[in-house]
Amino acid sequence: MKILHLATCFAASFCAFAAIAGANDARPEFPALGADLVVDQVDAGRVAVMAPSYKAQFGPEGAVYTPFLGAQSSKEASLRMHLAQATIGGRRIAVDVAAGATLDGRKAAFERGLIDEVYELSQASIEQTFVVGAHPGEGDLRLRVAVDTKLVGREEGAGFAWRDADGEGAAFGAAALRNADGSLTSVPTRLVEGGVEIVVPKALLDAASYPLVVDPVIHTLAIENGAAHATEGDVAFDLATNSWTVVYQVERSAGDRDAYCRIYDATTMALRGERVIDATLDDVAKPRIANSRGGSRNLVVAQRTLAAGGAPQIVGYFVYPSNLMVGTPGVIASVAMHPGAGCFNPDVGGSNGTATSGAQFCVVYTTVSSDFSQAINAMRLGLGGAPLSAPHVVDIGADALNDNAAISNVSDGQGWAMAWERAGTTGRDVYGAQLAITGTRTGPTRITPTSTTTSTYTGVSVCVLPRSGATMRWFVAYTSYVGLNPDVRLVSLNNTSIRDHRFLHFFLGTAATTQDEQPTLAFGGGSNIAVAWTTTSSTLVAPQARFCRVPVGSTGLFGAATSATTVSPAGQPCIQPCLGSRLENGASGSADFLEAWTVRGVGDINAVQFRAP
Repeated sequence: MKILHLATCFAASFCAFAAIAGANDARPEFPALGADLVVDQVDAGRVAVMAPSYKAQFGPEGAVYTPFLGAQSSKEASLRMHLAQATIGGRRIAVDVAAGATLDGRKAAFERGLIDEVYELSQASIEQTFVVGAHPGEGDLRLRVAVDTKLVGREEGAGFAWRDADGEGAAFGAAALRNADGSLTSVPTRLVEGGVEIVVPKALLDAASYPLVVDPVIHTLAIENGAAHATEGDVAFDLATNSWTVVYQVERSAGDRDAYCRIYDATTMALRGERVIDATLDDVAKPRIANSRGGSRNLVVAQRTLAAGGAPQIVGYFVYPSNLMVGTPGVIASVAMHPGAGCFNPDVGGSNGTATSGAQFCVVYTTVSSDFSQAINAMRLGLGGAPLSAPHVVDIGADALNDNAAISNVSDGQGWAMAWERAGTTGRDVYGAQLAITGTRTGPTRITPTSTTTSTYTGVSVCVLPRSGATMRWFVAYTSYVGLNPDVRLVSLNNTSIRDHRFLHFFLGTAATTQDEQPTLAFGGGSNIAVAWTTTSSTLVAPQARFCRVPVGSTGLFGAATSATTVSPAGQPCIQPCLGSRLENGASGSADFLEAWTVRGVGDINAVQFRAP
C-alpha cells in the first residue's frame, strides 16, 4: 500500500515568546532543557506528554497543547487541535473526529478512517502528520485542522502564530511535501476561520513518489532561556551524525564569562546533549565553531583571559557530536607566539572534504601590541589541533587598526576566504584575503568602495562556493553606515577580482529606509549564497531576524534574491544573528539552514531551522 504522509508543526518556541511577555510577568521556570520527554498512555484512548517547554494531552477531544509561560503567568494559552474535515475534489472524506489516541514510542496516533492523524513528539516541537492509506481520488486534497484557543491567530514569518495582546503564544509552521528522495515541494497552507487549511494539488498527488511527507518549513527552539545572560551564539553542522551544535557564552560577571554548547538532531531538532565548554574561573569569551567533515568533529575557539591575569589568548576545544564529549583546551595563539601582544576576537573555518590529513581548520584573530597596533593573523591546524606552521600575518596593520576578522565556515576545497575591518584616517573599511590549505596567502584586497570622505563599514561575514577549477568564488557581507540608515552590502569576488557589489535591499525590492545590519553568510546550495541579518524600520521598533538566498551567475554577478523571510517572533528584539548550512558539509537533498540570534536586553539564545522547499 502506498502511504501519503502530510505533516505540519507546532513549534515549541514558547520560551522565546515568554521572554517578550509583559513587564509584570515573571521569567518562565522551565524544567532543564536537557530533560527527556515524559510520555504515557494514561488509559484507553488517552496519551499525556510532558516536555521541557510544553505539555500536551491526546484524547477523543483532540490534541491539547499548552506552552509553559512561567510559574507566575495566569494566562490561558492552550490550543486544542484536530483534523476536522478532509475533502478530495470537493467531496467529503469520512473522518472520525471522536477517535481516541494510542501511543507508539514517541508518536500519539488517531485512527480517523482513510486518514490517520499522528503526532510525532520531541523536546522542541510537536509534528502533526496525516497518513493517507491510499490515493484519495480525483481532485485536490484539502485538510482542515481545527484550532480552538483564546489566542488570536495571524500570519507570521513562513507560517502562523496564535498570540495574546502581550505577544505570548504559539507558532504553527507552514507545510511542504517531502518526497521519497528527500526533496521538498511547498504546498499551500493558509489561516482560515477556526484553524488552518492545507491543500495538496491533484498534480502533486498524481505525480508523487511515495511515501510523501509534508514537513514543517520551520522548527523553532530556545537554545538558552535560563536566568543566565547568554550571547555570542554560533552554529556548525556535522554530516556523520546529522547534528547541529550551537555554542554560546554565558556572562556570570563582568570578568567571568563561560562557554557552553548544545547538540541537536538536525531532523527532529531534539536535544541530544548539553555540554560545558569552559566554566572555570577564567574569562572565556566570544566562542566560535566550525566542523571538519572528514574528522566528524567541531572545533570551538574562544578568547580566554586566565583568572591569574596576563594577556588574552586564543584557545580551542574539540567537541565530538558522536559521543557528546568535549576535549581539554589547547592554546592556539598567545603572547608566547606574539611577544608583547594580546590575542582577541577569534573566528574559525572548517573543512568540507572527506580527507583527515592536512589543514582541517583555520583560525583568524587579532593581535594588539604594546604600541596599540592591531594585526590580523591566521593559524592552520591539523585534525588533532596541531599547528601546521607559525602564525600567518594576514594584515600587519601599519597606520591602521585591524580587527573583527571573519572566515568562511568551511574551505572551498583548496583554501579559506576571510575579511576584516581596517580603521584608518578616512574611516573604517573592509579588506579581505585568501589563505590556501598549503599556507599560501593572496591579498589583502580592499572590499569596500574607495572614498575620500569618512566612512564606516563594519560587521563582516564571509562564505565560499565549492571550488571549480582555479578560481575561488567568495563573498563578503558588511554593514554600511554612510547614509542616514545602515545598509547591508554584498560583494562577489573571483579570486582577487570584485565582480559585483550591491545593497541587499536592491535584491529584495524593499525600501532603502529600512535599517539592515549584522549580516552573516553561508553556502546556499548550487550557486546560491544564504544571508541572515537584522532589520528595523520606522514601523518596526524591535529588530527582526531575517533570511534570504541570493543566486550567483557563473561570472560572479548576483541574480534576483528570494523574498526575505522573517524568522523571529514579532516583537522579539534580535541581535547577533549567526547562520549554519547543512550543504556546506556535504549534505544533500533539501537546503537546510539554522539561524540563531540573541534576544537583546534579555540574554537568551533562540534558533530557527529552515527546510527550504
